[in-house]
Amino acid sequence: MIVIAFIIIAYTIVKNILSMPKLNMNNLYRTSVLCFMLLIGLQLSAQTLEDDEQEIIKDFEAQLEDAQRVIVKPSLQPVVVSKKTYKYDVTIIPLELKYPDPIIKPLAAEPDLPFESKSFYARLGYGNLKNPKATIKYYKTDQNKLDYYVDISHHGLNNEKKIAHQSMSNTDATIGFNYRLKENTQLNFKANGVYDKRKNYFLVIDDALIPKYRGYPISKIQAGTQMELLNPEETASGLDYNVGVGYSILNLLSFQNRNELVPNFNAMVAKAVGNWKLTFPVKTFVTLQQDVDDLYGFSFDPSIKTNNEKLWLKIGVSIFADNDIKSKIWPSIHADYTLSGKNLHVFVSSDQKVMTNNLHNLTKINPWIYPYQAKLTNNVMQTISGGIKSETNFLGLEAELGYAKIFNQVSFENALLNVDAD
Repeated sequence: MIVIAFIIIAYTIVKNILSMPKLNMNNLYRTSVLCFMLLIGLQLSAQTLEDDEQEIIKDFEAQLEDAQRVIVKPSLQPVVVSKKTYKYDVTIIPLELKYPDPIIKPLAAEPDLPFESKSFYARLGYGNLKNPKATIKYYKTDQNKLDYYVDISHHGLNNEKKIAHQSMSNTDATIGFNYRLKENTQLNFKANGVYDKRKNYFLVIDDALIPKYRGYPISKIQAGTQMELLNPEETASGLDYNVGVGYSILNLLSFQNRNELVPNFNAMVAKAVGNWKLTFPVKTFVTLQQDVDDLYGFSFDPSIKTNNEKLWLKIGVSIFADNDIKSKIWPSIHADYTLSGKNLHVFVSSDQKVMTNNLHNLTKINPWIYPYQAKLTNNVMQTISGGIKSETNFLGLEAELGYAKIFNQVSFENALLNVDAD
């Protein structure tokens, strides 16, 4: 269509030029317009492109600008340090493994039956002096938390047919328990009672002067309790401790009636550091008795202990004070050195021991004691000793030489007393 239009425009231009009679401006202008239109048509005709696809590829050349380094300093958030405490509850559940006890026997002998522990024990007997004897014990444990026990014993005699008024009987009963509060914390408790009865049958200086005292009955009733808090095993940090408190009441009925109260308190803290162990024990000595001034005292015995293959050594100091003898200080030393295995040892020791001269202790030594005491005192014994000992497969020998200094030594005298036994 464009070609046909070009042909028509060209024909018109030629016709106008040939028909011009003369050249004037109008004809020239008309002819110029036609020529211009012809050129545009040719140009449009020349710009007609084919429908074929064309791909143009040109390399990309990046132009980078100059960069500048920017320094950025990091900022740290403040750290809040807090101490966290963790509590662990590790309960040890024991496994009950049943296996027979080890048996060591010669090859030619028959093996003994394995020993089996029982909760109940009883032993009864009777002698030719009309002296019955009985022991009954019961012990029960769950092997984890609670152990409880009962212990009863009795013994007596009646030999009045041969020796006038020679008769006595003694009954002792104890009940208690051990309760595991935690894995390594235990509470122990026990209660004890004693009843002792006997007669005066011994001879005095002049038997004819005191017939009314012969055969006079003496009875003792004693009861008390004791409670203790401790750790059964040393802790992982090497700490060991126990705290105990209790009391005992005694009534002695003889020529006179006497009552006595003995409260007690004891505590111990120990710390193990490597092969050394520091121990700090404290104990009280208190006695309250009617018609007599009360007695108060305490002891403090710090020490340090160590041992190795040849030497066992404990060094400390024993400090005691009461309201009677004021204070006593004495070195506490125990040492054992091995010269040749178990065959030969040398040892030295220095110690201070305290016992109160009250009815609780004196009636254990002499059950026929006259109950009146003018004054309560503490018996203090300071000792120094050393020696040598030897052990073999069939024989053991020990020789020791020592020195003792005793304050308020107790003594008994078999003499006539100016008392009324009625």
